Amino acid sequence: MMTTRQGWIAALLGVSLWACGAAIVHFLPFLFDGGIATAAMFGVGVITSLITVEAARRLGGAAGAPLIAMMALGSGVALLLDGIGFAFVPDLYAGRSFASQAGAAFIMWAGGAGLLIALVTERKR
Repeated sequence: MMTTRQGWIAALLGVSLWACGAAIVHFLPFLFDGGIATAAMFGVGVITSLITVEAARRLGGAAGAPLIAMMALGSGVALLLDGIGFAFVPDLYAGRSFASQAGAAFIMWAGGAGLLIALVTERKR
């Protein structure tokens, strides 16, 4: 069971990571052209997710089911913000462009990767 403190940490991680992802898309849209740079950014998303799982583990003092719950909550928050931002405020990203679409997909990818990493690494605990 996730504690209230862990829930707040997870939610803040989700908001922070979404904001960082949106800022990257906004200021560096050339990284999301559908080519090699975009593929590299998806790789960066996996690395970021590994770091995020470890940050949640340490900041929340969590392992096993509570860590998985933290990652689910944080990923959910980030995905909700991504959907709202992309649909209603596309200028947060790169306007109405392919870069915005690829950037939003990058944020979803990283959120899913973080949750899967937590599920795989914590299933034995």
